[in-house]
Amino acid sequence: MVASGAWLAAADRPDGLLIAGVGLHLVLGLALLVPCAVWWWRRRGRPLVRLGGALLLASGAAGCLLLALGNRDALRPLLWTHAVLALAGLASLLAAVAPARRGPLWWAAAGGLLLAVLAPGMALAWRSWNPPGALAAANPAPSRDAAGAAMGGAAGPFYPTRASTRDGNPAAARLFLAAQSCGRSGCHADLTRQWDGSAHRFSGLDNPWYRATFAQMRQARGVTASRWCAGCHAPATLLSGAADGAPDGLAATPLGRAGVSCTVCHAISRVKGTTGQAAYELDTPALYRLALSDSALARDLYEVLLRIDPALHRRSFSRPFTASAELCSTCHSVRMDKAANGYHWFRVADDYRDWQVSSVSGQGYLLVTAFPPPRSCTDCHMPEVRSADAGGRQGRIHSHRFASANTAVPAWRGDAEQQAAVTSSLRSGAVTVDIFSMLEPPAAGAAGG
Repeated sequence: MVASGAWLAAADRPDGLLIAGVGLHLVLGLALLVPCAVWWWRRRGRPLVRLGGALLLASGAAGCLLLALGNRDALRPLLWTHAVLALAGLASLLAAVAPARRGPLWWAAAGGLLLAVLAPGMALAWRSWNPPGALAAANPAPSRDAAGAAMGGAAGPFYPTRASTRDGNPAAARLFLAAQSCGRSGCHADLTRQWDGSAHRFSGLDNPWYRATFAQMRQARGVTASRWCAGCHAPATLLSGAADGAPDGLAATPLGRAGVSCTVCHAISRVKGTTGQAAYELDTPALYRLALSDSALARDLYEVLLRIDPALHRRSFSRPFTASAELCSTCHSVRMDKAANGYHWFRVADDYRDWQVSSVSGQGYLLVTAFPPPRSCTDCHMPEVRSADAGGRQGRIHSHRFASANTAVPAWRGDAEQQAAVTSSLRSGAVTVDIFSMLEPPAAGAAGG
């Protein structure tokens, strides 16, 4: 119990080992609670034993309360109470052993307890003194063609995009279809509702404009070239290996209608550069593989782990670059080359470059005449808004409406709330037009007309 607790406090990477540590700590705690109570009752006549056992049982009660209520940030004092009571109880039991009876086992236990305090403390101090730095997205040397940047080359499943998966295989389709589950149990209900009206949600084949363009691209350039579109507009179809299907058939499937779902952005494990064309690597977090399992037991275990350690989920899906402009650049920098157009390389659109060279980014000075404090993409496109959770508690979250300039999608869907958010964004002063010169044409019949 001490070793698993120390590991949970010290570890930061949400890998399989840490997940196993959470499960082990829970199982051992529940299994030892009753034997500990019986042991303490039989030996409660000694003062230090009585104190130590009482502290341990109180720690166990706090742990059970965390399991029942959910280990949320608001209950962090209860978590610390659980840990401190356990350490104090064990220290009392060690002190209850008479000095004459303190042999090698006692010294090993005392040393282990001291190590269990010092190791996590040092790890936490190190992380507080050395916070993660800014994302450094180093662009690789340019490839001669799209095949050089594609996973598996020209024969790869995602060619001609730069998208890849960490294990080199297509991702499980169900990874992209669980977006609505993010709003269950009151966890991210408001965020899911906002995303459900956004242009990201309707970037796939249920968007009539995209579907017509995708079908035309398929007809003109063939199946392989049309993946170029799917890498950013319909990543669920591309990354699951379904993008080569007929457009109308795909549009009728949940994958075709998934758009840019929650798990697309939040399961990106690496930004491969800022040159776009789906320049991301996707990896299903270790914890989430339990949620995607065919086993009901594994899915139940996921729910329990999520309840007793929500930080595992947060660290799995909120990487240091999740809110960065570099993550946005993976799709909002758009280029095309011969693999897609049969002609040659040219730039289609580059929102990331336009932002970077402006003074808004803090990295350039072109395009504007003012020099405001540096702002990233998310500062404008995901502003903070007020929200309430399932319990009615008020807080502030980053909007997932991505309300910018797309008025067509909400108008087509009849989504008045999203339409109002987009209109408000356009009227907020974010968009300005500088008219530097105008020439009135001469009236008909005038001299020189």
